[in-house]
Order: sequence, then structure tokens, then C-alpha cells
Amino acid sequence: MSNYVKSTNFTAKDSLPTGNSGKIVKGSEIDNELAAIASAISSKADLNSPALTGTPTAPTAVSGTNTTQLATTAFVTGALSTLGTMSTQNANNVAITGGTIAGATITGGSISGLATDLAVADGGTGASSFTSGAVLLGNGTSAIQAVAPSSTGNVLTSNGTSWVSAAPAVVGFRGQLFTSSGTFNIPTYVTALKVTVIGGGGGGGTSSTNGNAGGNTSFGSEVTANGGGGGLSSDGGGGSGGGTSGATIGQSGSDGLTGGTKGSPGGTLVGLTVRNNSYGAGGDGSSGGGGGGGGFAVKYITGLTGGSSVSVTIGAGGTGANNGTAGVCLVEW
Repeated sequence: MSNYVKSTNFTAKDSLPTGNSGKIVKGSEIDNELAAIASAISSKADLNSPALTGTPTAPTAVSGTNTTQLATTAFVTGALSTLGTMSTQNANNVAITGGTIAGATITGGSISGLATDLAVADGGTGASSFTSGAVLLGNGTSAIQAVAPSSTGNVLTSNGTSWVSAAPAVVGFRGQLFTSSGTFNIPTYVTALKVTVIGGGGGGGTSSTNGNAGGNTSFGSEVTANGGGGGLSSDGGGGSGGGTSGATIGQSGSDGLTGGTKGSPGGTLVGLTVRNNSYGAGGDGSSGGGGGGGGFAVKYITGLTGGSSVSVTIGAGGTGANNGTAGVCLVEW
């Protein structure tokens, strides 16, 4: 880009005397001046959408200026000097390397791709994932502690400094009484049981009909107490007492007697707050023999797997002149 410099001093020609050859304005002088003017104009930028080349300069605006005034590189550098360093930027993300962001408020959206887990002191958890179903516990400024559920039936237990998943402590004995058939679910922390079973009592006989035998009571395949026999008709004799199988301690029920006297069960149910001698008794006869008492059995079972289940069958009392009473099962641990 060049500036126009006049090469002919036309004003000086006016002071020359008449007849002086230098007083004449030559066509070549005019052409030279016009050519210089045209050259200078062609090297200048247009006011409308100028296409500048080289290194154009402009006045630097005062910091904080917010107008349509041109912003020089000096102005931009000053404005960015307090923002830290942005290593890369595109339409979707800005990656910031180093430095600290203070007092920022994030509304909506999400933060992802962190190189390290956000610390608790910074409002994070200190971890990128936790075990499904785990219980989260505070741990000061350290990463949050996760306690996994572990075994079925476990509870959170304090060890004085933290919490752990553990089987509940058993204080004293516990038990479940079955007066009808069902299923016993072994608690997860139990490996040994005491099981007491009594068979159903036999029904009493009449003058013409024998009483029916009582049903057997069993705890799975572990132990069984048989039901008492039914009393015979015409007072022909009492029903026999029921026996047992698989018992640690077993006692047959007493036989029913002639004259209609019923037989007693082989033992009385005693456990926890349960004390009852009515289970498994034979029925009295009416002009027939009495029904036999149900068998009585106790078994101590070890090596069990917590969380498994056992089928419990309760023997019904035999029908007759007077029905025998049903058996029972008591499970203690």
C-alpha cells in the first residue's frame, strides 16, 4: 500500500516569466500525476468490507469495552489473561487443563470423563461405582464406605468403629410350634436344631366299630412319631401306642385299655413357654377299647444349611367314639 506523492509543482510554474519553457504545463506531467494518484488509490482498502493484507493495526480499546469498536490482539490477550488456559475447544466441549474453578454454578447437564473420582470434600463420593444393593456409610473426608448385603438374613452390626453385614446374634433359645402341617424355614445363621414330635392319638372304639389310628407326625425325613392305634370294638382291647423312628430320644405311646380308657402319648411337650400334655392322646372308647397314645420323639439335628427348608407333617387324631387328639411338632434353636 503506497501514498500519493506529487511529482510536479504546478504552483511554481505561475511565478515563472512569460516565455519561460518551464511555465508550460505539459501533458506528460498531467499523465504522470494522474497515474500516481491511480496507483495510490488502488493500493488502499475499501471502506465497505475491506480485504486487508500484511499486519494492520488499530487503537487498543480500554479493558472492559463492550462496543462495536475493533478489538486488537492486545485487547483480546488482556481480556483472556484472567481465564486460565483452555487447551482445546470445539462446539461440544471445553477441556480445561490445570487451574481451579471457584464459585461456579452448574445448572442442568452432566459432568463426565473426570480423570479421577470426585473427592468427598468436593461434594463427590470418592468412588466411581458401588456394589448393587450395598448400604453406603459415611467415612469422614475419605471415600464413602459400601457394605454389601452378603448372606440372606444378615443385619448391619456395629463393631465399635464401623458397620458390617453379619448374622444376627442369637440370645437364648427360639422356637416354632407346628399344630398343623407346614414348612420350616431354617434361619440363615442356624446350623443345629432340637426337634420334638408327637404322633396323633388313636380314636376310641364303639360296641360295633373299631376306632381309627392316629396319623404320623414327622420333621422331613429326620424323625417320625407314629400315631396311636384305634380302640377295638365291643371292648375287645385298647389301641396300641405309636412308636418312633430316627429319634435321639424316643418313647412309644401307652396302649389304650379295655373299658374305654384312652392311652397317653409317649411324652409331654415341654419347651420354651410350651407345656402341654394334650397332644397325641388317644380317644376314650364307648363300649369299646380306648385309643392308643401317639409316639413321642426328640432328635438333635446338626450340620444344617441355613436358608434351606424342611417339610413338617402333623398327624391327625384318629376318629372313633371319641377322637384322638392331633400330634404336634416343636422346633427349637
